[in-house]
Amino acid sequence: MILWAAGVSAWPLGRKLGRQRDGAGRVLVNPDLSVPAHSDVFVIGDLAALKDASGRLLPAVVPVALLEGGFVAKLIRRELAQDSARARGEGGQSAWTSRPAFHRRDKGSRATMGRAAAIAQFGKIHIPGYVAWLAQLVVYIVFLIGFLNWALVLIQ
Repeated sequence: MILWAAGVSAWPLGRKLGRQRDGAGRVLVNPDLSVPAHSDVFVIGDLAALKDASGRLLPAVVPVALLEGGFVAKLIRRELAQDSARARGEGGQSAWTSRPAFHRRDKGSRATMGRAAAIAQFGKIHIPGYVAWLAQLVVYIVFLIGFLNWALVLIQ
């Protein structure tokens, strides 16, 4: 089963899980994004409260949620494959015993507020205005799929 909750609508769901939450209502999770005492339940995105290596909570934004989702999907696939191998008698350790921790490399934050107005932050570097808007445009175009989309966005 997959549950997806976005924004503040995620908070009531966190309460219903009956798990420890932070002040914003996000569920405190283990480093592998599983719920404490329930290793087969994962919480990701803006409902998960997880600290990075420096002790700061990961931001509740789409790029982090996408990375968390990919991490958990790979983890589940790996563990199902290990369980399947054990069931076939191929030995090995239990899939649910040791897991890697989720790590995110901070690529910065960007927000567009209108034509030629934006803010960007990369580590300690803060860029406001037109330069940030241009940086956002370049990043967006780089990640578009296909030349036609890239060209249309650039022309517009």
